[in-house]
Amino acid sequence: MSEVLQLRYGKGVLEVPSPPEPYDVIAARPAQPDADPVGLLASALDHPISSPAFEALFSPGDSVGIIVPDATRYSGVEHILPELLNRLGDCGIKESQIEVLFALGIHRSQTREEQKQVVGTKAAARIALTDHSSDQSSCRHLGTTSRGTPVEISLRGLAKSKLLLLGTVTFHYFAGFGGGRKMILPGIASARSCAANHLLVLADSGPHSGVGPGKLDRNPVHLDMLEACELVRPTLLISTVLNPQREIIRIFSGHYRDSHIRACHYYASLFTAQVGQAYDIVIVSAGGHPSDINFIQAHKAIDTAFHVTRPGGTIVAVAECAEGFGHPEFFPWFVHRDIKILEQHLRSSYHIYGQTAHATLRKASQVDILLLSGLKADDVRTMQMRPITSLAEAMDFIRDKYRRHKPSLCILPHGTTILPVVKH
Repeated sequence: MSEVLQLRYGKGVLEVPSPPEPYDVIAARPAQPDADPVGLLASALDHPISSPAFEALFSPGDSVGIIVPDATRYSGVEHILPELLNRLGDCGIKESQIEVLFALGIHRSQTREEQKQVVGTKAAARIALTDHSSDQSSCRHLGTTSRGTPVEISLRGLAKSKLLLLGTVTFHYFAGFGGGRKMILPGIASARSCAANHLLVLADSGPHSGVGPGKLDRNPVHLDMLEACELVRPTLLISTVLNPQREIIRIFSGHYRDSHIRACHYYASLFTAQVGQAYDIVIVSAGGHPSDINFIQAHKAIDTAFHVTRPGGTIVAVAECAEGFGHPEFFPWFVHRDIKILEQHLRSSYHIYGQTAHATLRKASQVDILLLSGLKADDVRTMQMRPITSLAEAMDFIRDKYRRHKPSLCILPHGTTILPVVKH
């Protein structure tokens, strides 16, 4: 193969210099964007899934909360939110009665510029924008799920007479898929609710676990999130589907459960790639900004690569991590160098970012992970990965490690979009 391979890194690109041949490039099926996202929205709202018509859901006098992702999860909101506001206006709802609530979960607060980036400058000038707070005092207890998760949801969101969820569908490394019910828990839930839900990852581990990317049917994390969402019963869900170029190719609307499932099945049909083998080497990009804005986000691409890397193999991960780790409570977990000790501490005093640290160490204990990023080299070593400063350095490592046999290699240009699955 002679074409120049480029991988997204932050807001730029890097070229892959002379990887060992032959190699496979695992990419999505071609998915062309629609030239008219507003038209896609209109079609979705006119044909909702398991839901009354849009106009039947909203009435004059309603106060409306629109829940959207934060700046770490691009969803195409800015292209369709102005028209959604127009549709609400046609229902007699004044813009002063509408508020956007960003589904931060336990992420950091955003700047005003980041908020405007998500919703677009036109919508930002029309309605109120508020970041969710995961403090328990900012939430109300609604009940407890069958798996023991306390459901504590934003007082600000619950104060609205109608809640509209506006997000995007992606693969998620333990919830199965993003979007949908995830806009409620963890999106606008308390930190305590988020931690209890995510602890279910450790309760359901092993080769036959229901937890994992693309999994919903037996996934306890997903089912727990869905129970929480049912206690809130949002009025409507709107889900965008994006191609790897982050262009809108489809929009679904309707019931928060049924329309999300339909969107997930559609997404999986486009972005699941069957491969014939696991590989000795996987070179993966998180997909550039904002998917590699910090390590916690970029880890999702490393997880994707891990699923198709042979034990003892090599992952070369490209992720800028311009904002470092993503949360100050993540890196301190690596004081526990032994994964078994870390897991003991995690089970006795669970924290979401401890779980991400555990997942990172688990991978690093089984394969070599080379990380090209903006993180400090010593910090990368503490996470038991190998820091590199260029892809050429990675190629030197690969040539040395595999000098006695020809390795199998694949390249994942969009590690947070594509889900490669090894055929059995």
